[in-house]
Amino acid sequence: MTVYDFYADWCNPCKSLAPILEKVTSERNIEVKKINIEEDMEDLAIEYGIRNIPTVIVIDDNDNELKRFTGTKTETDLNKFFDELS
Repeated sequence: MTVYDFYADWCNPCKSLAPILEKVTSERNIEVKKINIEEDMEDLAIEYGIRNIPTVIVIDDNDNELKRFTGTKTETDLNKFFDELS
């Protein structure tokens, strides 16, 4: 499982979410790929239809999207989000 975190440097909600997402995914040993939408040379933001940031997408090992959310979340909400994937 891989988590894509779509963000921009100027995005305040992105800055709020980043340390919480880092903590929760680190505790769960989940890889996070941070994608700055302004430097996205692979066009992943287009591929996944990103219209708002922050957007977090969970991808399985076959590159299938399992789940996503947009906006900020608390640590409790993030843990629930990842628990629902199990």
